[in-house]
Amino acid sequence: FLETDDTDSLILAATNHQEILDPALFRRFDDVIRYGYPNPEQVELLVQNRLNSFDLSRVQWNKVCHAASGLSFAEVTRASSEAAKAAVLDDRAEIETDQLIDMLLERSAITKDENTSSVGP
Repeated sequence: FLETDDTDSLILAATNHQEILDPALFRRFDDVIRYGYPNPEQVELLVQNRLNSFDLSRVQWNKVCHAASGLSFAEVTRASSEAAKAAVLDDRAEIETDQLIDMLLERSAITKDENTSSVGP
């Protein structure tokens, strides 16, 4: 119904599944912004930014970036938040590499399950 909208409204749309939408839909928008997956440098910066109040001096970034491969910015952020919660609950000021990797792998498993599950008959 976008072609019938004659209001002065600003219309925003978002999808995780652009492949199921009619390509003509994208022509209805002035701008289309696509986000890919973060590269290793972006993963490191994102995690450092999210966990800036913790000691990250012993984090093995190559292992963390490998574990984050294939995850979206949102999933890396969520895993970082979970690692922060675990550190606070354990009364630690340091983020451990293994715990951060575990959180990233958990997000990866959840994402994989969501992508392989079928929706309805």
